[in-house]
Amino acid sequence: MSQTKQNNDSQQPQNIEKQHSLQNIDEEQKKKQKEKENEKQAIQSKAKSNEQEIGAENTQKDQKKPNKKKKRKNRRILENDNYEDLEQDNDNISEDQMSEESKKSEEQEEEKQEVEEIEISNLLEVPPTPPSPSTAGASHFDVAELNTHVKSEREYKEWQRNLRHAVEEMQNKTTKFPSVANVWVVGRIVVAMFLIIGLSAGTIITAIISLKQTSNLGNRIILGSCSTSQILLMQYLSLQLLFNTNFYPINLLINQESSSPIFIDTSYLLNDQQLIQQLIQKAIKYARGTESHLRYGSTEQSITNDILLDKLKTKQVEGDYESLDQLMLEPTECLLDPPETCEQIQQQRNHLVTSQYTGLDSLFQQFISDLMHISMIDISELKIQDDRFLRLVSLGNNDLYQGNVRYTKELHQIAQQSLKVGRSNILIITIVDVVVFFVVFLFLLVPLRRFFSDVVDQTKLLNELVPEQKNEDLQWSEKYVSGYGPLDMGNKQILTLLSSIVEICEDRDEGVSTSNVLRVNAQNLLQRMKIQFNRELNWMEQNEFQFIEDHKQEHKYILKEAGYLLRFLIHYPDSSLVISNALQLFFINHIIYSDQSMGIYINLVKSIQKDDGQSQQQQQLLQQQYLQQMYLQQNEDGLPYEMNQGLYYPQQLYQQDMMQDGQYYDMNGEALGDIADIDETGQNNFDFNNQMEFLQYPGQDMMNDVNQMQMPMQMQGQFGQDMIDPNLMQNYPQMQMMGNQQYM
Repeated sequence: MSQTKQNNDSQQPQNIEKQHSLQNIDEEQKKKQKEKENEKQAIQSKAKSNEQEIGAENTQKDQKKPNKKKKRKNRRILENDNYEDLEQDNDNISEDQMSEESKKSEEQEEEKQEVEEIEISNLLEVPPTPPSPSTAGASHFDVAELNTHVKSEREYKEWQRNLRHAVEEMQNKTTKFPSVANVWVVGRIVVAMFLIIGLSAGTIITAIISLKQTSNLGNRIILGSCSTSQILLMQYLSLQLLFNTNFYPINLLINQESSSPIFIDTSYLLNDQQLIQQLIQKAIKYARGTESHLRYGSTEQSITNDILLDKLKTKQVEGDYESLDQLMLEPTECLLDPPETCEQIQQQRNHLVTSQYTGLDSLFQQFISDLMHISMIDISELKIQDDRFLRLVSLGNNDLYQGNVRYTKELHQIAQQSLKVGRSNILIITIVDVVVFFVVFLFLLVPLRRFFSDVVDQTKLLNELVPEQKNEDLQWSEKYVSGYGPLDMGNKQILTLLSSIVEICEDRDEGVSTSNVLRVNAQNLLQRMKIQFNRELNWMEQNEFQFIEDHKQEHKYILKEAGYLLRFLIHYPDSSLVISNALQLFFINHIIYSDQSMGIYINLVKSIQKDDGQSQQQQQLLQQQYLQQMYLQQNEDGLPYEMNQGLYYPQQLYQQDMMQDGQYYDMNGEALGDIADIDETGQNNFDFNNQMEFLQYPGQDMMNDVNQMQMPMQMQGQFGQDMIDPNLMQNYPQMQMMGNQQYM
């Protein structure tokens, strides 16, 4: 029993250990199961998330489908717009009837077009390779690429080399312009203008001063002469009052044949003491009044109750006798009372009384005292030996008269001297002006001539490279019509987009909205041009256009330059006007000269295809008719040589018979004859009913093979018009008009 107990006791811990180990195993198994369950849940959640993502992608695709449909519809509208009446294509077929292949092809086209849109947008975001024109203007764009088609490779390389050299010089001049203009040009101009204006002002001031001095001296001479005449008048009047007409000198003066109209018959005033006293009082008062003006100016102290003296504005001429002389050039009151006496004289007395009594005041006072003395003596008691009487009578010898004469002579001498000085001053300043102006012109202005001529040459060169276009050229008109409706409609839409871009450039600001609108319009323009050019390519291939490679090359060139110029337009606003003009120039010339030629050809092809009764010879004449009409049309449009560059000219057309000096020449340069002879021969040998079976040139055999015939391209005679069947011209109004003129 004890052993069994011991065994049991020993087995108990072992059992406990086993139980613990079993529990641990169970726990580990449970953990593993939980981990597996967690992994399953994670896998399920991932699967659900993937399903959700797939569902979301499907929903997005489902949502994108209508968007793609909308894009497809919009793109059809952009591509076809108004073409529904002109062309019937697969766009009018409902999408439900499309086959899987057509849908796939459409999706591929959409993806391709989306890629093109992305490429266009990315292209417009990248600035052009030349440096910014903000420092050098629009002349930095690669002008040498603007004309890729020249008649020969040698001419093109020569033109390109010369043009690049000219553009480099223009860029260098324009780049240096700010510093040159600030230092060299502006400095010289400022100095030259300062010298010219300063010397001109000095000349004018000198002339004014000289003229003023001469005028003052002339006035003083006049006043001096008037002063002398006034003294003489007082002397004669006083003597007339004293001695009446019995005195011989007075009798001579009042003679009817005398030249002096001053004195009258004063017999009734014989020795009138009161009148003489009044005369002397007025003379003294007048003399004192003039003296007060000279001493005190126009003040209360100078009031004399004399109208003319009191009117004198002498406030600023105190003590200035010369200034007062200038102001006293007005008529004075008559010195005789009453006024009726003055009226009886019947003459307006213009007594220019001078205030210039300097050096003569004492003589004047002496004269008055002598006059008063003689007036108080009876004539019967008058003695000839009286000194006072002798002074009054001997007018030619008295000191007062001689003093006035001497004073007048002195003024005359001063005036002559002043006039000489003024002349010499004006002459000297004129000579100085001429010398300085010559120096300024030679050393300051002549060097600027080259600078301004360079600026003018730059502007002229840029205008020649990119001629200015008018906004009216962007409005669709008859001169752009080619006669083929789809082609005209596409070109009209491109002109509309181009017009919107030009309008934005004309009123462009620095706002973000304007740049965005310009970017969108530029992207639409490039996209529209690509679509239009692809359509033109299809039309040319369908109608086997002879010059398709040249036209494709021009399309490639225009797309390249349009993208290049539009990048300039977006990133460099300073060049907006020049770049927009370039865009107009390229595309408008393309419409007028290239697309119109293609439209003429397509119209002729379609006309022949409609008329099944045409002969094979007429179809063979198609290209010759097209070439002739295209050349005539370009001559009517007046295409100048400067505009030929940048447009293709088919080699076949260029090698046709050309007219020079009244002669026709073939492609080998051999003369075919006079124009009149050819016209006459062609008219005589032409049979319209047989559709021109032969044509004989002067000095050549009859040619029955129409394919070997050389058609004169500039011939506008009757046979050149008769070649074109009126039935073939229903799609081209201009050609139809030419035919109608012949068959009327």
